[in-house]
Amino acid sequence: MLPIAHRLRQEGDFRRVYRQGRPTHSHTIILRCVPNQLSVSRFGIVTSGKLSKKAVERNTARRQLREILRKNLHLIDAGQDCVIIPKKSFFSADFSEKNTDTLTCLKKAKLLNNANVS
Repeated sequence: MLPIAHRLRQEGDFRRVYRQGRPTHSHTIILRCVPNQLSVSRFGIVTSGKLSKKAVERNTARRQLREILRKNLHLIDAGQDCVIIPKKSFFSADFSEKNTDTLTCLKKAKLLNNANVS
């Protein structure tokens, strides 16, 4: 589970990220980020009914993304609010592909503090 300090929870924070954040795309996800004034980066994951009608699939996608973020928190720079939106292709990818795709997207958004991460 992602630590509470690293979670976006307020509706206003989500709105601010959607309004001001610049999107970064990869094969399986869309990442929107905006700077915050905190010493940690916070993440929110949005899975809508358009993505899948099955709640089981949407919840699985959320859990997998949270686990990917939790394992890689030490690589992510502080001071960003991010919203991650999985695409339909997220469901057909295996976990290792989701992991590398998420890290690639974070790297494109210049959020990784270690440039040698693949």
